[in-house]
Amino acid sequence: MIEQNQHFKRVTTAFPHIGKNIRLLWGHPEFALYMAKLMGDTRNGERRGFPDDVHDSMLRLLEQHDRDFPRKPQASRDLWADQPDD
Repeated sequence: MIEQNQHFKRVTTAFPHIGKNIRLLWGHPEFALYMAKLMGDTRNGERRGFPDDVHDSMLRLLEQHDRDFPRKPQASRDLWADQPDD
């Protein structure tokens, strides 16, 4: 369970609202997008960033999530199949 993970505990202790969202999204494809938004700069350089230990734990959680819940490749689509014939 994610609640027993040391990295989850570190993130949750420092940022309880992020821990709550991690718990809700764990095992879902949206988890990776949420983590990417957290770790990216969405505030035009105004974001202070996370403490190093929390940032490291977030990366490790993302790695574990990718291992435990591999993303399914999306079926490739023929972009030209929907075009009308001339």
